[in-house]
Amino acid sequence: SDEKDLIKQIKLHNIGVLYIVVKSNDVIEQVASVTQELKVLSVTSKNPVKNVKDGNVSVGLMLEEGKPTIFFNKSTAKKEGSVFVSKFQSIAKTYE
Repeated sequence: SDEKDLIKQIKLHNIGVLYIVVKSNDVIEQVASVTQELKVLSVTSKNPVKNVKDGNVSVGLMLEEGKPTIFFNKSTAKKEGSVFVSKFQSIAKTYE
């Protein structure tokens, strides 16, 4: 299955951060269970506000009014085994 292949590749290459580029939000939800299980930080620019708010990824990136914007979900990051300093949280739009 795709999920088993993803787990295998993450372990094989000792991946610590996974940038998710997909066409479907359904795939992001599937990947979320893997990143949390394997303690891999997840990042995407696919519907970042929704995916960060919903807890599917830890970090979302997008341009907002021509400026780069970071969205951050503190509880998702914790589930993925990541802790961010308060300085990072102060520059990101943070969700619990």
